[in-house]
Amino acid sequence: MASPSFIPAAGFLTDFWRDVLNLAGFLGVIIAIVQITRTKGVADASREASSKALEQARLAFGQYSLATVQRLLSEAKSFVDASNWQGAALRTGDLAELAAQMAQSDDSAEKAKWGSLATEFRGWESTWRQTRVGVAAPNVLNKWHKFSMAASVQCDSHHGPFATQMNRGHRDGS
Repeated sequence: MASPSFIPAAGFLTDFWRDVLNLAGFLGVIIAIVQITRTKGVADASREASSKALEQARLAFGQYSLATVQRLLSEAKSFVDASNWQGAALRTGDLAELAAQMAQSDDSAEKAKWGSLATEFRGWESTWRQTRVGVAAPNVLNKWHKFSMAASVQCDSHHGPFATQMNRGHRDGS
């Protein structure tokens, strides 16, 4: 059978040009692999930078929240000392909200402590709302002073620019 007349017998390109095109294709694949590798490196660096930024934001939020807890606790103590039960109820309610928020944002073993502290602040909010005009019972004031001191100690153990790293080091055993 005869070969069809529309197909050239020697092919479209000479062997030299086919080798050139094969080499160009091979170089294109190599360049694509290099570009993909570089892109992956940039993506990894970007992911690491965003993780560091998130950690710094968490640390800054924690420091801000602890400073706010200490200020609100100081105000609550002042309200109790002045027998301003409505003010004390307001501030212990604020403290409960902030402690609950800290419990939700904390990934460490301290999460349960913040949750417990939020519950106790809610109890004190209720106590101050139920206290009528006048003087609270001495046993209630004694319990408040003990609780507020324990809450201050818990906040103090977390407060400061290096407290988070130090606390993690102690929990990790280093």
